[in-house]
Amino acid sequence: MKTKFKWLFITLAGLLGVVIGCLYFTSQSGNSAFDDRDLRVVRREVPAAENAFSLLTNAAVLLHWPEEMPESLSDALNHKSWDPIFMDGFLATNTAALELWTKAASLPRLQVPQPFDWEEEYDYLTHWRTLGNLATLSAQDLSRRGDDVKAFALALQVVEFGHAIEECGGGHIHYFVGSNVKILGLKSLARLTPGTRLSPRELDDYVSRLDAFTANGTGFTNSVNRSTRSKAPRCATSSALIQVVFGYFRNRCSIPLKRTD
Repeated sequence: MKTKFKWLFITLAGLLGVVIGCLYFTSQSGNSAFDDRDLRVVRREVPAAENAFSLLTNAAVLLHWPEEMPESLSDALNHKSWDPIFMDGFLATNTAALELWTKAASLPRLQVPQPFDWEEEYDYLTHWRTLGNLATLSAQDLSRRGDDVKAFALALQVVEFGHAIEECGGGHIHYFVGSNVKILGLKSLARLTPGTRLSPRELDDYVSRLDAFTANGTGFTNSVNRSTRSKAPRCATSSALIQVVFGYFRNRCSIPLKRTD
C-alpha cells in the first residue's frame, strides 16, 4: 500500500513539474501570447444600396403587432386553427410592412451597424423575428387560397432571411436569432408540403435550393469572434459554444424536406 501511494505521489509530482516547466518556458519566450491575427474578422462595409438594414428598419415601423397576442393570432402561429375573418383583417393591416420586408429580403446583403457594447439591446432583432412570423402567416394564407407557388417562395424567403441574419456582422446573439428565424421558414415549408399542389419536380427544386441554407458555420464562427472581442462576459460566449458543441443548432436547423432518389 505504501509503495502504491509512493508511485502515485511521484506521478503527480512529475505532472506538476511538467506544468510548471511549460508555464516557465511560455513566460520566457518572446511570443508568450497566441497570435490570432489570422482569425480576426475584417469588417467590409456593404454599400447602402445592397444592404437590407434600412428597409427592415422601415418595415418594422409599419408593423401592426399587438403586445398582448389575441387567441386567434396565437392559434394561427401555432397551427391550431385559422380564423379567416380575423386573419384577413390582420394581414391587411400589415400589407405595407410585408411588402417592404419582401423588398428588403430580396437585397443581396444584410449588415448591421458595428456592435460596440455587450449590453446593447438590439431591439431590431425582435422586429426581425416578428417580420419572419408575419411572412410565414402570409405564406399559410396564400396556401389556403390555393397559391402554392407564392406560398412556397415566401416561406423559402424566410429561410434565406434567417441565413442572412446569421452572418449580418453582429455577435452571437444575432446568429441565434437568425437560426430561430430560419427555423420559422423551415417549419413553414414542412407544414405546406403535405397538402401542396406542387409537382414532385417543383418540390425537388426547393430541396435543392435549401442545400445552400444548412448550418451557417462561417456566420457562427465570425459572430463568436466578434463577441469575444467585445465587452461580452466570457461565460456568455462559452455558453453559446457549449450549445453548438452539443448539437443544439444542428438538431434545430436540419432541413425538414429530405431528398429520396
